[in-house]
Amino acid sequence: MENSLLPFLKGIPLFSHLPDEDIQKIISVSKQARFTDHQIVVNQNDKQIDHLFVVLNGLAKNIIINEDQEEITIKTYGKGEVFGLIHAMSGEGFSYTIRAAHEVEFLLVPLTIFESLMSKYPFFMEEVARLITLRLRELYKQLEKETSIAFSSIQGSPYRKKVIEFMSQPILTCQKDDYLLEIAQTILDQRVGSIIVLNEHQSPIGIITEKDLIKAFTTLYQYHQGRECKTFVQAEEVMTSPLITISPDAFYYDALHLMLKHNIKHLPVVDQETVIGIVSTKNLIHSFSNHSFRLIKEIESTTSLEELLPMKSQVNQMLQEMIQQHATPKELAAIITEMNERVTKKIISFAEKEMIRDGYGTPPVSFCWLSLGSEGRKEQTLQTDQDNAIVYADVPEKEEEKVDQYFTKLAEKIVTYLDQYGFPKCTGGVMATNPKWRKSLSQWINSIHLWYQKRSPDMIRQFTIFFDFRPIYGDYYLAEQIRNVFLDQSQPPIFLHLLAEDESRIEVPINRFGRFITRKGEHQGKIDMKHGGILHIINGLRMLAFKYGIMETSSWERIEALKEKGILTFDEADEITQAFDDFIILRIKYVDSFIDPHHLSKKERIQLKKALMTARWFQQWSIRHLAMPGSHLRGF
Repeated sequence: MENSLLPFLKGIPLFSHLPDEDIQKIISVSKQARFTDHQIVVNQNDKQIDHLFVVLNGLAKNIIINEDQEEITIKTYGKGEVFGLIHAMSGEGFSYTIRAAHEVEFLLVPLTIFESLMSKYPFFMEEVARLITLRLRELYKQLEKETSIAFSSIQGSPYRKKVIEFMSQPILTCQKDDYLLEIAQTILDQRVGSIIVLNEHQSPIGIITEKDLIKAFTTLYQYHQGRECKTFVQAEEVMTSPLITISPDAFYYDALHLMLKHNIKHLPVVDQETVIGIVSTKNLIHSFSNHSFRLIKEIESTTSLEELLPMKSQVNQMLQEMIQQHATPKELAAIITEMNERVTKKIISFAEKEMIRDGYGTPPVSFCWLSLGSEGRKEQTLQTDQDNAIVYADVPEKEEEKVDQYFTKLAEKIVTYLDQYGFPKCTGGVMATNPKWRKSLSQWINSIHLWYQKRSPDMIRQFTIFFDFRPIYGDYYLAEQIRNVFLDQSQPPIFLHLLAEDESRIEVPINRFGRFITRKGEHQGKIDMKHGGILHIINGLRMLAFKYGIMETSSWERIEALKEKGILTFDEADEITQAFDDFIILRIKYVDSFIDPHHLSKKERIQLKKALMTARWFQQWSIRHLAMPGSHLRGF
């Protein structure tokens, strides 16, 4: 039997890359055990487990007993599968019972040999961590079905509705060469708010709304006043194009986000280049009585800071409604980002007007306001402090001081108003009021090259803060010029190595066996989910985005871009996304970054453990991916 065990274990992915002598050692110290049909292999909460199970033959099942005393199979284990990694190695005991489904034979591998192999081979440790994470994901998904939040209620949430469920049908269409007067009459007769314009291939190319009609007729009247009016204007001359569309399989949130982002009220639903319906603001409001559109309208109509300030509590109320409706972190972040952007733009416009009233005049040169941090990454779901910067156009050296004085004053007003609205000032000084974060275009470019050359810890920190910038207001061309510098692939590999080294300084608070590592001293017994968890995912994605020239700033978008480039597999991308979402969900619920895992529910402990295990392997993987050959980080 021992002779046949070597090729058998080599065929299991977990062991496949180990040298033969190490596999022989595993075989020599392991025991074989046989269990008959329905015999208990491991009892729930059994802590006296000092080995792992490798199924040699037969079938075992992982079971729980529900409230009706019914036995439910969570997972089955067949030939070649390994289990016991999570519970036996964490020392916390099995959460479920393992029973033989049919006669089953195991290889019982001592925990000690596993520990020595993980210390000896980083790749083996990574595989173990990955396997634990996958098992935790399976466990968590099963527990989701048992949660008190019924699946049906989640499905009933507006945010879970698909566009096809609430779009309007049928839709009105016209040809691109149809005349304006005919189109206007059709819209009037049918009492609709829009009509879709088709080309000669019957593909949608534009839309004409009531707003477009009013604008067209007003223009025609002004142009032809006192002369014969041109009546043969065609659809393609007045339509709004390119057309912004949505898929029938998209969700409510996707439609809401597109409408808010593009400030539109009609969204054609297109399936394989055919318009099958349309979504209007009326559809969304009827589908779910939320405050989004009313809030947007009120924010846009404010004429002073005093009018804007009360909007904060209403935005927070909307966020709570979304949370109660089980909106996902990505959905929350997208809507809140859109709201915050509009508020920020309003505040900047108020500050500019006040600069004129105070005698400072209009901006002496073009400028762009940049959001950094979570707002820059479009990931803000909680109230966080400000992180912002300014870039302004270059001026002759003799005018630099005067121009900077203007933007210093402007930044002071903007930062103060943001603080009054409810975005606290950054305690670390990462704001446009700080000269470090207020510079001309040339000065910013020089700073970037300085970060690459000096490579000090402070320079690395400035880089990581600034790299996630996103233009919010002003001349976006200035921001594009800075982004182009970052996309230059001629940067020395040593800088990537130093980014990886900086990321390695903070450990993930979970060990290789899935046991929490809680803090001592301040916040004793707790885990820092921000610095110990979610930031490792954010940092890893940022480093990879920099290495591979990815322009996206959002962590979700960076994951997708890395997947499209083949850097991450589909499973890896899905796992990282799930962990990222889980961290955000827990932070929303418990507000504080510091959390006591023992105060969590069983489901939440598994959720946190799974997310931390993913953060752990992704930290190790990304660091080894970026470290220079021969570096000790290659074995991190």
